[in-house]
Amino acid sequence: MTSTNSPLAVRQSITTTDTKGPAADIAALARLRTQAQSYRLRRRQAIPAASPPDSVFIVRSGLVAAENAALPGHRTIVELLYPGDIIASSLQPLTPGLTYTTMSATELWRMGTGTLKAEMAGDPSLAEFIFQRLNLQRARMQLHITMLAGLSSEQRVAGLLLQAAYRLGSSNGGTISFDMPLSRTEVAEYLALNADTLSRIMSRLERENVLARSSRAQVSIRNLDALKAHCPLSDSVIALHSEA
Repeated sequence: MTSTNSPLAVRQSITTTDTKGPAADIAALARLRTQAQSYRLRRRQAIPAASPPDSVFIVRSGLVAAENAALPGHRTIVELLYPGDIIASSLQPLTPGLTYTTMSATELWRMGTGTLKAEMAGDPSLAEFIFQRLNLQRARMQLHITMLAGLSSEQRVAGLLLQAAYRLGSSNGGTISFDMPLSRTEVAEYLALNADTLSRIMSRLERENVLARSSRAQVSIRNLDALKAHCPLSDSVIALHSEA
């Protein structure tokens, strides 16, 4: 039975879905474990050789950021990858110059493209899951671009907090708590904000009793409905991060 304070339980209690989430993602990929090499990385470690066409990486646990050097000497986080997500240039073209860095302690599975394709050929359900997963990752990136282009600073922050609540949160008495793996600077980069602007928005949400912070990284969402109201794309955020 799923614990009432687990991240999966947060999804179930909010979405009434009990067949989705990271546990289901990993179960769908479990048969690949014997074919894969496991890597355990600390925070802010680069993923070794993440983009060669003969390698596939699966995020088993933790959080990975895709970063791109849009300007010389300046890197920007363009995508966040969660358990069950896949890095596979042979199956989905990758943006030139993209690198991958762990944002928390992370376990990765690595295997050759040929091995993965052979497994997919022998298991149509696995092949369907992998292509659906890659399509979901693409949809999440498109949503992120839409948020950057069309939402205000506060709306973007609310969207990321919703994403973190559904992905990382543990529910306890109506409050959803999580540790934000990204630093203030990293969050600001991901949302295309000034770090001081981010701090002001977080303080304002605290004053409104939408959230509370016991430290810079520890966040508790006290009023989920109010947080949703701050983000016009909340339904899309929830759909893409609770149906993963």
